[in-house]
Amino acid sequence: MRGGKHGPVIKAGDVKGSELFRRVTLPSFDDDAMPAQGKRHLSANEIKLIELWIAAGAPAKLPANAIQGAPTNEGPVVAEVTFEEIDPAAVAHLRAPLAPVVAQLKTRFPNVLEYESRSSANLVVDASMLGAKFSDEDVAALTPLAGQMVMADFSGTAVTDHSAAVFAAMKHLRVLRLMRTKIADTSVFALGGMDLLESLDLFGTAVTPACLKAAEQLPKLDHLYVGETKIPADAPIPESLEGKLLF
Repeated sequence: MRGGKHGPVIKAGDVKGSELFRRVTLPSFDDDAMPAQGKRHLSANEIKLIELWIAAGAPAKLPANAIQGAPTNEGPVVAEVTFEEIDPAAVAHLRAPLAPVVAQLKTRFPNVLEYESRSSANLVVDASMLGAKFSDEDVAALTPLAGQMVMADFSGTAVTDHSAAVFAAMKHLRVLRLMRTKIADTSVFALGGMDLLESLDLFGTAVTPACLKAAEQLPKLDHLYVGETKIPADAPIPESLEGKLLF
């Protein structure tokens, strides 16, 4: 209910404006879908209950069975949840080697660079909000942290293939978003060795069918977004990429 760095997650009385509802109703293959991959997705009844609860003003203490029109659920609405014990000293020790660089870059790029979680030294970068103000020079500044990056979003920024070497150094990325940037095949060719990459967004870039050969070498790739590129919907698709391309 506190919301996140990008704003409120639930807007009481406004179902369509609530990020929570948007995410739980996305297709399972969407990167923003919640619960995340590997987790049980909500049933239709559970989603309906959330919709009705938000529409009713998202009251903090209203029992589920008191919400008008609430469906009968297949299972319990509330389950016992346990949270990981966090040792602040251990976390600080993990982060210590790169802490000065992280602090410097967080000052340079406010709200762009964050730790993946409270207990992790892994990093997430989301430069999409900076648009054309974020360039190859800025990507280069992230080089010392490349090995700690697990998710990077450069969508809509001014990055080009000149950043390919920095992308390649982010060996632990699970998600890389380059939507509507000036990159082309060179950046995709540089991604060889990214054994953990699950999602690659090339929507609206200048990539061609030639890059599919490089994408084929990414063993964990599940989603490859290639809409509005030079890859036509009827292009020959390598067998290993069948069902993974999204136009």
